[in-house]
Amino acid sequence: MPIPWKEGEQREGTRYKVIKELNRGAMANSYKAEIVSGSNAGRGVFFKEYKCPTNKTPWYEDYIDYQKELKR
Repeated sequence: MPIPWKEGEQREGTRYKVIKELNRGAMANSYKAEIVSGSNAGRGVFFKEYKCPTNKTPWYEDYIDYQKELKR
């Protein structure tokens, strides 16, 4: 599960600075942010950080199997 961003935070390796958290939902967190570097610096953006597992999550394959079982 991702750690929610804080207002004013810019994480290493990203070019976004969070202006405001908009929502913490069941599947994702959403934010209003701005680009802090490059030709689009200062431009406002919206982004979502999904809570769903990725293939790097240790239990990802079990999760996929579970989802397939639910569909059956």
